[in-house]
Amino acid sequence: MDFARIEEYFPEANGQTIDKLSRLEKLYATWNAQINLISRNDFEHFWERHVLYSLALVPIFQFQDGSRVIDVGTGGGFPGIPLSIFFPKVEFVLNDSIGKKLKVAEDVANQLGLDNVKTAWGRSEDIDETFDYVTGRGVKSIPEFCKFSKHLLRDKKHVAIWYWKGGEFMEELTQSPFKSTIYNISDHFSEPFFETKKIIKLYNK
Repeated sequence: MDFARIEEYFPEANGQTIDKLSRLEKLYATWNAQINLISRNDFEHFWERHVLYSLALVPIFQFQDGSRVIDVGTGGGFPGIPLSIFFPKVEFVLNDSIGKKLKVAEDVANQLGLDNVKTAWGRSEDIDETFDYVTGRGVKSIPEFCKFSKHLLRDKKHVAIWYWKGGEFMEELTQSPFKSTIYNISDHFSEPFFETKKIIKLYNK
């Protein structure tokens, strides 16, 4: 991991934040040997494709202290775990329907002492809590993700779903029930991987 790059991209990050981020790769490598959570080729780019990709929201938007975020389809904890490290005063609920993946996220959160992280096993449509924000990283098509997560938002007048997406998706956006703003991750991060990667804000029409 290039710590100089962390400081370059996130000059506001304190020592504790950087320390916890630096421990992620080893923790996930240990679990990945047991579960094969991330492909071997992909794991060679763990920092860039999982940690940094998750943190791409930070230059775009800052969660307010005390807010609640649900990360739908979190898998092993992305983008939820890196974001929870960066926003320790924000509550993150990591949701997934695959228990063994959620077990990884739980263990990583416990090992790092992330007391602002909880998990919720099951389908997102069965969750009856509400949150200030929903996050998701390439879980489903955009219309499907909206369908299964919009009920989770506390303030239906100011829907704020943040969705990580790559490739072609403009047709999906036309089928979404929400307005959208597209942010180019390459505006903030210089790695070639991010050239086609976006974060989409979905909100009420």
